[in-house]
Amino acid sequence: MNRIANTFTWEIGSFQEYVRNISHGSSIYSQKFWIPKFPLDKFQNENDIKNPTLWQLRLFPNGDNSIESINHISLFLKAIQTPYEKLNEINGRNQKYIVIIGRTLINENKKILIKNTSISTNYFVFNNVSSGWGHRKFVELNSIFPDGNKSQDVDLFVQITFFNDNDITKEEGLLDINKPMDYFENESFSDIEFTFECGSKIRAHRVILAFNSEYFKNMLNGGWKEQDMDVIPIKETSYETFRAILYFVYTGKLLNLDNFETQCELFKRSDMMLLGNLKKLVVKKMIEFINEDNWDVFLLLGSKDYILKFTGLEYAAHHWEMVKTSEGMLRLYSNYDINEMEELILFVNKRKEIVDFGF
Repeated sequence: MNRIANTFTWEIGSFQEYVRNISHGSSIYSQKFWIPKFPLDKFQNENDIKNPTLWQLRLFPNGDNSIESINHISLFLKAIQTPYEKLNEINGRNQKYIVIIGRTLINENKKILIKNTSISTNYFVFNNVSSGWGHRKFVELNSIFPDGNKSQDVDLFVQITFFNDNDITKEEGLLDINKPMDYFENESFSDIEFTFECGSKIRAHRVILAFNSEYFKNMLNGGWKEQDMDVIPIKETSYETFRAILYFVYTGKLLNLDNFETQCELFKRSDMMLLGNLKKLVVKKMIEFINEDNWDVFLLLGSKDYILKFTGLEYAAHHWEMVKTSEGMLRLYSNYDINEMEELILFVNKRKEIVDFGF
C-alpha cells in the first residue's frame, strides 16, 4: 500500500493572460513548498528534520525554448536541497509522485481534469537542470482552450501528490484518476482510512478525494489536523451517511438510500461540506418519501433548500385536515418561529378558500 506524504496544488488564475503575455521560452514558478507541510521552526526532533523535502514547479505557458513545445504547456518539477541535505552532503533524492493538470472555466465554475500522469519514480539531483521530472509537451494549449479561443477566462491548476514509499510496481502505475468510480471501496492504492463509532471502516484515496471535493482538499491538504493522519475517526456522521458521501465523490451519483433519517443526515452533511450537486440529488430523493410522519421535517429543513420547503408546504395544504392536529404540527410549534408558522397558514389559505383550523 502506498502511503501519501502530501499533496500540493498550484492554482494559476486567469491563465489566458499568461498565455497572451508570456512568450515562447519564458516561464513562471510556483511558490517553493515543503513536503510534508510544516516550516523548519516546527520540527520537533531529528527524525522530523530528515523527512521534509523542498520542491518547486516551473511552467512554460507557451512551451519552453524547444521547437517541439510550441502550442504546448511545458511543466517541470525541481528538487531544492534543504539545509539538512546540504549539511549532510546529500546531493539528490528519490521520489515517487503523480501529477494532475486541469482547468476551471469561470463561466461554468466546474473543475475539468485535462491530464494525469501514471505514478512515477525519479531520482532528482540538486542543481542539475537535466535531472528529475519534466515534459516539454505536457499538454496541448488547445486542450485548455478547446475551441481555440485563448481569450476565454480560464483558471489552471496543477496538483502533485507525493508518496513516501519509493517502491513501485507495474500495477500501481495503472491508477487512472479519470475513472475514480473504479476505486470506490477498492483498496488498491488506498492511503487513508476513516473509522466510525459503530466499528466500521472505509479505505479511500487522498488524491481522488482532494481532486473532486473542496472540503476534502482542505481536510487533507489545507492545514487541518487530519492532514497528517493515516486513520481519521468520524464522530458526528454515521457510517451509512459518510459512505454515501464518498460514493458521490467517487462517482458523481447518489447511493440508493431508502432510510429517510439517513437521507436527512446526508442532506445536512452535503450542505455543510458544500457538495451542492449531492445536495440536489438528495433533495430529489427525499421528496419521494414525504408522508404524514415526516412532512414537518421538510419545513424545518426548508431554510437550507426552497424545494424542500415548498414540498412541505404543498403537502400540508393538500392534507390539512390530517396534519393540523398531527405530531408533526406539535414539532413545528416547538421548533418553528412565529413568522414561519404564519407563512404556513397563509400558504394553506391560498390553496383553500376556507380552512377550518380546528384549534
